[in-house]
Amino acid sequence: MSEEYNCMISKHYAAYRPPLHKMILERMLTPGTSFLSGLDIGCGTGISTIALSQYCRKTYGVDPSEAMINQAMSNGLIEYNVGYGDNLKLPTDSIDIVTFAGSLSYAKSNELVAELLRVCIPTAQIIAYL
Repeated sequence: MSEEYNCMISKHYAAYRPPLHKMILERMLTPGTSFLSGLDIGCGTGISTIALSQYCRKTYGVDPSEAMINQAMSNGLIEYNVGYGDNLKLPTDSIDIVTFAGSLSYAKSNELVAELLRVCIPTAQIIAYL
């Protein structure tokens, strides 16, 4: 999968991906909601991660494509990593909210569920949208 998102495609993705993420999260989360840490799985070029970071003190974005991560936008509150959701380099019980912005269909596995159970606090929210 990550080979499909080369440098050229990732630049196009960054430039033309519709900026719907902020609007979706505004509808999904109560105004004034804030989290210590958030995780965006399948973050691509970081458009969805930027939207999530507006609610978090620290936000992590993970994507299997190095080309996508290289195009990722940051705001100083985000740490990006090349990788998969089933092997996160995050501490146990450290994540308060997880988003899958169009990436859940790529990330479905028992290993992912086990990893989310490990890194998420018991009351963590998981939001999946297209």
